[in-house]
Amino acid sequence: MKKIAWICLMLLCWGCAPSMGTITEDSLNLEMLSDTFDEKIANQEWQINVLGEPLSPSQIEVIYGISETQYEAAMVRRSVVEAAGEEIAVFHAAEGQGDQIVEQLGLYQNERLTQNEGLPYQQGLIQNAHIRKIGNYVVFVCSQEQANVIQYINSLA
Repeated sequence: MKKIAWICLMLLCWGCAPSMGTITEDSLNLEMLSDTFDEKIANQEWQINVLGEPLSPSQIEVIYGISETQYEAAMVRRSVVEAAGEEIAVFHAAEGQGDQIVEQLGLYQNERLTQNEGLPYQQGLIQNAHIRKIGNYVVFVCSQEQANVIQYINSLA
């Protein structure tokens, strides 16, 4: 009897666990996504330089030119070592702001190309950076693990 009660309790609790959500349901939990990125880096599934803490809305506006009114939530992580040049950003765009965020990220990418002129590694990363709008989300990935990061994000669609 105790075994049945334990199984029922586990099933009930399993349904209560926080969910990553999905892009198509417009419910992606960006904090959990950030934690998952940290786990994949720590477990060496992804060979990305350690990412710093998520940026604040004011930092996002200064660096990317994207104001807090343009998104409902954001998860922006950059390499602790700036010379590594890696960064991952996911924005849950506010109504009608997705294309504007894509445009701002493109301008930022061009600015970074100019700033890193003569640095072949950084230039390669930046030139190949991925900017994509998926539903109400905008994704920017500038990383040597770009394919794996994008594949993972696509799995959440």
